[in-house]
Amino acid sequence: ANFSSEAQALREGADVTHAGPCGTCSTLADLAAYIDHFDMTSPVRKCGALEAVLGWSEGLKCLADLGLTPACAETWLYNARNTRE
Repeated sequence: ANFSSEAQALREGADVTHAGPCGTCSTLADLAAYIDHFDMTSPVRKCGALEAVLGWSEGLKCLADLGLTPACAETWLYNARNTRE
């Protein structure tokens, strides 16, 4: 749900997960993946390494296997690729 402010969200009993516009990793599925994998560093590095060796689609599949949506997986994979370079 979207609220006009963090204070309004808290007043209405919502758990605030982020402030500002929603991004590619703001779906409930992506948030659930973050709960399952509290520290995404190692899993994302593994998927980035797979992408480097086996190609883009294998990196995306690896990230999808973590529970990330396609748009979020793509964001993470671009991040992994650009961090590597």
